[in-house]
Amino acid sequence: MLRALTAAAVAALALSAPAGAAPLTRPGVPGFCREWDGDRVVALACDPDRKARAIRLDLGAEHAAPTHELGVGQFDGAEPLQAGETLTLSWTHPSSRAVLAVMVAGPEGPREVVLDLRARPARVEVTAQAGGALQVTTPVGSATVPAPAAPGEVAWQPRTASAAATQLLAAVDRMERSITALRTLCAALDRDVFAYFELLFGDPQRYPCASGLAFYVFGDENVPRPTSTVHRGSSLAVHRGRALLSTSLTHRYESLAQGDPERLVVRARVLLVRDAQGIWRLATITPLLPLFAVQHRAPYTDAELARVYRGAARDGRKSAADAARLEAQRAAATVDGAASAPCVVAQKGDRSGDVVVQESDFRARDQAAHAGVDLVGVGVAGRCVALRSAGPLPTSFEVHLRDERQHQLAVTVVDGRVLVQDASDDDTGPTPIAGVAAHLDADGLVLALPLALSGTVDAMLSIELGELSYSDAARVKSA
Repeated sequence: MLRALTAAAVAALALSAPAGAAPLTRPGVPGFCREWDGDRVVALACDPDRKARAIRLDLGAEHAAPTHELGVGQFDGAEPLQAGETLTLSWTHPSSRAVLAVMVAGPEGPREVVLDLRARPARVEVTAQAGGALQVTTPVGSATVPAPAAPGEVAWQPRTASAAATQLLAAVDRMERSITALRTLCAALDRDVFAYFELLFGDPQRYPCASGLAFYVFGDENVPRPTSTVHRGSSLAVHRGRALLSTSLTHRYESLAQGDPERLVVRARVLLVRDAQGIWRLATITPLLPLFAVQHRAPYTDAELARVYRGAARDGRKSAADAARLEAQRAAATVDGAASAPCVVAQKGDRSGDVVVQESDFRARDQAAHAGVDLVGVGVAGRCVALRSAGPLPTSFEVHLRDERQHQLAVTVVDGRVLVQDASDDDTGPTPIAGVAAHLDADGLVLALPLALSGTVDAMLSIELGELSYSDAARVKSA
């Protein structure tokens, strides 16, 4: 009886009045629960003590399949909880260590919210709100988990090397946990070096410098996962327009394979330079990054730092020049979709209601909301391509075409303007194609191409929303 009264009191404090009080959250799921968490998990109900029973997770009319693991319930999907949707957890006998982790959509992309259910509620309802906030309701009340504040622009104006070093080290201490820290490091970079990271993925509007830098911080596959970096002590030697910053860094990792380090302590040396405006900038970021420490544990020498700086600046200038040339080619190849239909081709029907998320097997839960990318007709006859969607086409969308000869075309439509690029060569990237004619109407697109597509043609209509892609694919024979 005393335990039940205590649990009820904690629940009342965590999930009821006063208005606006936030429920308890955790920075991550407990260790036992991590193997059940992942990219394709919308919600995870997990009791590390494995006492919870009769676990049920519902999202609309969909129900989670059983996991056959005591204390674990898992709702799989590629689409996070959307505004207006409610996820419901019901279970019996959870321990005070139980948690509910939910992937939530927001303006800055999906994020995971881990609710601390130490009050042991038998039922939890989580409703996503516009803007990324969550309304959490239990039998004793409700409260809101606010959306995280949108990161603002980061200014970088230090006029002394000491001020620059202080701001840099503060960002380094948070780079695995904060997008603002990554943006700070980007703002600090020498402008030529910055251009390399800003253009690393070829589309700075979609993948700016922070995305490129994050790739260098966390890597891709088959590498240890950095979890934290902390500096200790520092020294600064300034000579005219350059400065050498030295510090001790402790990197921690989540090991994914035998032999991966869990902790490394390295002596890091980086180069700062003063630009033409008198602002001190970071010239060599590599020695600060946790994955580079795995292979290069000795401090960088002065000669190595000078060589790294020259190479990174050279690569950045080349990236900027290449991007400028490509942008000019794209502008020249872009056509107006307001022209009359340049050709006619019969279309083959495709079923509706089959829009998928992230090119996976998971269908979007609200098909009507994504009818604009739901292909219901596709036709190809040599150089003529036509498609139609179940609803009005979005203002911006993409179409990908591939024929039997592995010709691949990437079609980008933005505000009625159409660009077709040859995407057949992964090494060189998409190349703008001149001589295209296009016609757009509310739910259709017709293209007359300067080259013919032959045999069986795969077509995919897609759009990106909040770092998620929604698409529908169809296959048709070229007439």
